Amino acid sequence: MSFKIKLNVDRTVRDLYPGLTRNEVYIISEQIEENWDYSNLIDEVKTLTEQYAKADKIDLEGKDGVAE
Repeated sequence: MSFKIKLNVDRTVRDLYPGLTRNEVYIISEQIEENWDYSNLIDEVKTLTEQYAKADKIDLEGKDGVAE
């Protein structure tokens, strides 16, 4: 089983700014996709993992793949 989070960038840009032309949406969306920094998303997943693991009493100690 695999869990994914997907975001349609052009649809989101269009929803946020419905007054943009198709070409403007394309130009902005293309630049967002090409320059997206995934590190914030990864940091958020890490934070949520720690929160949910704590709430569900799952021990993460030594399970992070970092050599000690």
